[in-house]
Amino acid sequence: MRLVDPALRVAAVVVAAALGGVTGVYEALLSPLYWHGFHVPLSPVAALVVNPLLVLLACRGSGRLLAALAPALPWMAVMVLAADRTAEGDLIFAGTNWVGLVTLFAGSIAFALGVVPLVRASVAGPARTVSQSSPSTPGV
Repeated sequence: MRLVDPALRVAAVVVAAALGGVTGVYEALLSPLYWHGFHVPLSPVAALVVNPLLVLLACRGSGRLLAALAPALPWMAVMVLAADRTAEGDLIFAGTNWVGLVTLFAGSIAFALGVVPLVRASVAGPARTVSQSSPSTPGV
């Protein structure tokens, strides 16, 4: 039984890191999405919804706050690679693709905002119940 808990913690971090890379690829590839000649901002919305959930998976699954970096690092690596020109000249985040830039910004902010409640909860400590905080009345 003692080996199961650390193995599950490591598995949670590995799964969160893999999902961070996969969602980064999907968000990067969805950034140049057009519909009837207009950009469709689907990838920033996906980044704002999915990235905090990946932080929650990594931190709650491992029990460590530092595990929030596990999904953020592969996601950011994919975004940096998508913003760089390949040897063939391909570029996903072109200068005219405002959706890609918003995805990069919104996804990074979403990772940071996903950590805030976890940090606040760890700083505040365990929650006190009403019975612990109210004084008892003597003589009743």
